[in-house]
Amino acid sequence: MYKISEKIENISALCECENSILYYKKNGDLFVNDKKINVSNKIIGGSFLDTKRVIVYTATGQLVYDFTESKIIYSKDNYFGFCFKVDEFFIATKSVSDTIGSMTVNNWILFDYINNQEIESFNWDKNYGYPIYFDKNTIKIIFRGSAQSNKIICFVGRNEQFSWQYETYDIGFYRDLSTNSREDYEIRNIIGVVSGILWIDIKPAILLGLDIETGEAKHILKMPSPKSPLFEENGYAALYGYNKTVYDAVTNKLIGVNWWHYYEVDLSKSEPTLDLRFLKEECLVHKTVVSYPDRRCMDATHIYFADAADTTIAALNRATFKIDWVYRFTGSEAERIGTLMTIEVTNDKLYVLDHIGNLFIFEKNEV
Repeated sequence: MYKISEKIENISALCECENSILYYKKNGDLFVNDKKINVSNKIIGGSFLDTKRVIVYTATGQLVYDFTESKIIYSKDNYFGFCFKVDEFFIATKSVSDTIGSMTVNNWILFDYINNQEIESFNWDKNYGYPIYFDKNTIKIIFRGSAQSNKIICFVGRNEQFSWQYETYDIGFYRDLSTNSREDYEIRNIIGVVSGILWIDIKPAILLGLDIETGEAKHILKMPSPKSPLFEENGYAALYGYNKTVYDAVTNKLIGVNWWHYYEVDLSKSEPTLDLRFLKEECLVHKTVVSYPDRRCMDATHIYFADAADTTIAALNRATFKIDWVYRFTGSEAERIGTLMTIEVTNDKLYVLDHIGNLFIFEKNEV
């Protein structure tokens, strides 16, 4: 399916947006589709806003850059944190919060990057975490709390009007598989909002769906119980670690892969259920597994994953659930690369970045 065509060194970050590719070099150079972005300030990072624009982080603030026209369309000093984007808006946080007595004032801006217009500034008395959902009509903002709090908090309006709060304590607790100790459920990954439901990966092994209007848990979808007699045989333990589920808008499904498991939730059903498939035999044949569930990407036909434990890249067919292609770094080649960290795909290329800065580019074979 693919052949390796190029290696670029000293890369520190990589991301993709609808067949455009962005990478950031350790010397401060930022490239989109192999074209360098030139701005006057020192660049410290960047990410996509949409198919035309990137947000560029500089030493003095951040700016919006149209890479199709090679021009800056907006800049804002002293605002660094690109926290959230929805449609044509993004919300950014100020680099340092002002402190008045015992209260911390958190400064945010809401910016329309299509029309190059700052819509509004917010000053809130408390640090609620970071925004994960914004409704421009009602000014509804949903926050994910800190990593320790495991809260989702919703406010409506400009004056911190509290709407609802959800804590993972509401699910209960679980027993750790190794220590048998009592543990609280953890928010691990925000998947996104689909048809009014906020979907969240919860550790261990739960897909949670919250109604964004009320905060009610509409769906609590659990992976197979560790009490199942097939738990160890099928390697369910991997599912009880870290899952990174994604939403596929084309099929209207939540999709995830972990170790030799594939799971999906069809959101077109009135009562979504979790469909789990075992790929153990196929993985053993090809001597590879999805060792880290976030080191994967997908297109219409395949899920591509980097088996970081074995310096291997593979393509799982989404229709047949067969592994159609494997590339394994071997011999002296394997000795010169680091742990495989990030993998992205475009129409004709596959990009794989390791932890020491090697970016491997694979071109698609037509054969």
